[in-house]
Amino acid sequence: PETSAIPVEQGGRQTPDSGLRVVQVDYTAVLDWLTPIIASCANEVSGISLVTSQVTASQLEPREDGIFLLWGDPTDSSGSVYQVGTEKLVIVVNPKNPLISITPEVSRLLFSGLVKTYGDLYAECPDCFSAAPGNELASEKPGLGFYPGEDAIQQLFEKVVMGGTPVAVSSNPVIPSTLAMRQYIAETPGSIGFLPSRTVDETMRQVALEGFELASLSMPLLAVTADAPQGQDLLWLG
Repeated sequence: PETSAIPVEQGGRQTPDSGLRVVQVDYTAVLDWLTPIIASCANEVSGISLVTSQVTASQLEPREDGIFLLWGDPTDSSGSVYQVGTEKLVIVVNPKNPLISITPEVSRLLFSGLVKTYGDLYAECPDCFSAAPGNELASEKPGLGFYPGEDAIQQLFEKVVMGGTPVAVSSNPVIPSTLAMRQYIAETPGSIGFLPSRTVDETMRQVALEGFELASLSMPLLAVTADAPQGQDLLWLG
């Protein structure tokens, strides 16, 4: 797992020379975009130092003097759960891609791999595009980006966007994190993927979702601890 400290301190609960309380913060790759925010919040609370570690979903568990961050409902009800926000899933494309909207029917044709080229997708739904795809893009296979099946964002996508229709994951790249997905979308003109909404920037364009229950695309951002957060931990989470 990837580990970093904010600031770097030796392991243990409290460093005797500085009096800093050291807290381990675990998160999965789908929340790697949160690390700058974690650092900023930690800098605003005196007497606390956070050691961050990226782990797999199966490794998330409440620990003493530790916090794990989660997007979605916890599978294990043990520990104290503190909601720190809400985040929604959005579908994005490279800015050179004229796809501007999709319906549930179109999304299931697209992400299941039944649509073989952007030309085929345009023929299926010309209103989904701002303009007809150019010759090069029209003949190109959509570059679908997915996440590992255990990730909450992939599970949300399959449940809400796909409605249980299987995705074409075997013939498309599995992207390990949200930051890697951003890079994939930015560097690949024919790409299409999905991200937490707060990660969208000028290197991509959000696709409108027509006919979806948009509220169902949101999930809570949670902090889970072994015991109810107190003192500096509570200040940081707030």
